[in-house]
Amino acid sequence: MMIMMVFSDANDDDTVIIDIEDVENDSDIHFKDSDSEESVLDLLMFKESNLLVRDVVTMISAFSLRFSVSDEGRIQLMDMFKLAAGPKFEHCKISKYRMEQCVPNQDEYMTYYYYCSKCYNQILYSINAANYKLKTRNVVCEKCEEKVVLSNTKLLNDIVRNLSFRNDNKNSKGIITDIYGGEIQQKIIQEKNTKNLILLNFSTDGAPLTKSGKNSFWALQVTINSLSPKLRYKNILIAGMLIVKREPNPNLMNLYMSKFVDQINLLYENGISRRIEDTDITFNHSNDVAFALKNNKITNGVKGDSILNKLPYFDLVWSFSYEYMHGGICLKGDSILNKLPYFDLVWSFSYEYMHGLLLGVTLQLLNEWKNGSTEYKIKKKLIEMIEKKFLTITPNKEIHRLPRSGIIAGSNKAKASELRSWLLCYSLPCLTGTLHPDALNHYSLLVKSSYTLLKSQITENELKICEDDLTTFVVNYEMYYKETSMTFNVHTLLHICDSIRKTGLLCTNSAFPFESNIYNLKTFVNGSKGMDRQIARKSLQSLMFKTGDITSNSEKSNNFCANLFNPQRLKVYYDVGGAAGNVENVTYVGKGIRVNNVKDFPNCIAYKKCIFNGSVYHSTQYKRAKKTNDTTVLLKDDRFATILYFLKTQNDKRCYLKLSILNVPRSNPFSGIYHIKKVIRTENYNDSIVILPIDSIEKKAIFVDLNCIQYVCTLPNNIEIQ
Repeated sequence: MMIMMVFSDANDDDTVIIDIEDVENDSDIHFKDSDSEESVLDLLMFKESNLLVRDVVTMISAFSLRFSVSDEGRIQLMDMFKLAAGPKFEHCKISKYRMEQCVPNQDEYMTYYYYCSKCYNQILYSINAANYKLKTRNVVCEKCEEKVVLSNTKLLNDIVRNLSFRNDNKNSKGIITDIYGGEIQQKIIQEKNTKNLILLNFSTDGAPLTKSGKNSFWALQVTINSLSPKLRYKNILIAGMLIVKREPNPNLMNLYMSKFVDQINLLYENGISRRIEDTDITFNHSNDVAFALKNNKITNGVKGDSILNKLPYFDLVWSFSYEYMHGGICLKGDSILNKLPYFDLVWSFSYEYMHGLLLGVTLQLLNEWKNGSTEYKIKKKLIEMIEKKFLTITPNKEIHRLPRSGIIAGSNKAKASELRSWLLCYSLPCLTGTLHPDALNHYSLLVKSSYTLLKSQITENELKICEDDLTTFVVNYEMYYKETSMTFNVHTLLHICDSIRKTGLLCTNSAFPFESNIYNLKTFVNGSKGMDRQIARKSLQSLMFKTGDITSNSEKSNNFCANLFNPQRLKVYYDVGGAAGNVENVTYVGKGIRVNNVKDFPNCIAYKKCIFNGSVYHSTQYKRAKKTNDTTVLLKDDRFATILYFLKTQNDKRCYLKLSILNVPRSNPFSGIYHIKKVIRTENYNDSIVILPIDSIEKKAIFVDLNCIQYVCTLPNNIEIQ
């Protein structure tokens, strides 16, 4: 890790004494080891489970990291365990310092760098965190800013050693899938002619450390694209952290990124090794393996300035900017990212749809309809009607945020995930009958293209269609909403398809996981002292528990710590069944009912809820879910259906679905939109009931019930963290 402190010029007369001992556990820095306390850790605390005091302390540390327990809470947890262990441990003293010694703090992988506050171009000196125990130091500055960079070699080795890599780097001709479908990645694969390829995405964005304080931190986050999307987003690495009181300027960002670039270049030259099934595999330059890095540019999430007044300006991030000068575009300065192998300063910055499309164009359109001065402005009473429809929708569990009041009217600030659901699923059904038909057809072009571009697989033909639709949308945007609404976010819609061709899918270049992880980093802060060090140290310790890189004397303790960072297991009654070829890929939740009146299934058990391929499904008989609806599915034959029961046969243990097929016409209710279908109510309910194997399900669907009219729709992918 690297921490940078600011120095002003040597001629400055101001001298400030900086307390370097300002760390989270400052009260324990001068703790003197005692034989009695060290020996206490090796005492048997719980005889039946064979757990030592050291094992209990390790479990408490893992629990505290997982649930953001403060240091005082950690001490109280230890006191609770001592009380449960009996009188023998009643007077046992285990300090906070000794508890931290049971979990490696990883300080050897952290380095603090001190830099000049005037030019931001020079690193004066550095201190390894393991030796960071100096009480005071004279520095010539009034203000201090710190930068933290973690050891990428250590982090990558932890992930590579403990998690499985994906070797499906090849894509079908003409189809883009995941990161590896981009031209930049394909070029590297062809040049290097190897599967042992590590591709990284990195992103940086600022966030306040506290609600009232002035300090903010800029975390440099990295994902390993060689992992599956689920593991990729679960194991986001923190490669660096910059602590500042104001938004950093280009020189400081260049300096911030310089050490990260040095480490990546070192990895590129030396590589890393791992063992898979008793075989050593090395990722290094000598074996023709390259690291390709991309960056998600994160903006403020608000619409840009009019392109009629100002050309795009990349705000202070990578030490370069554009300015309008003598009728042309001028590039100022050099970027440290030029030193990265296989990094394209133009196309390696993938399109970031969270801020550009959702918080940009989608929110801008919503405001145009409410507050604009065009003929397509919607009256206040109609806005209330739209929100009333919006609030009646019960989404499935794939959409993590329920509809809430104030999003449409504007009294509450909309989240990006809410705008994503609004754009793809809710908006067209809710706007029908209130928005002018011309504006609705124009908006349909954006909805259609967004759905296609967010899919987990895209063909070149689909990209060409989206290019035509988005070009039509942008050209007509000025006609409908006047030239003052032609913002930079609207303009960038023209470049989305090219960005996908170069860098891969939008859903795998999304900022959602990075934004979510920023919140997780802030939960590591439990006190006002050394907040940056708390985040850095606890993120490293959390990574150790996630990757199983920590061991104690007890296997039970190891399993407990590992399970804390894994998805929670079912605690209610459940059973297992399956589909053809795999009788264990279905988990039945709750107690089943034996039924004998099902045609062709004389002896089976009916369930109301199950989990299939990681997704939760409900039947119409499941009454506990009030705000969500997980009963509607899209079948592989393109029919939509509602689940009535889950049936488990007694002979072959296979799972079948008792379904009610919905009457969904083939025609599209909205111009060019194929993922939203209108449902026609039918009176012949029993005529539409069928029984099919559970593997007939293609994906879950969303049932949009607006009382007077009903729709079904699907999501383009389910791999993103919302």
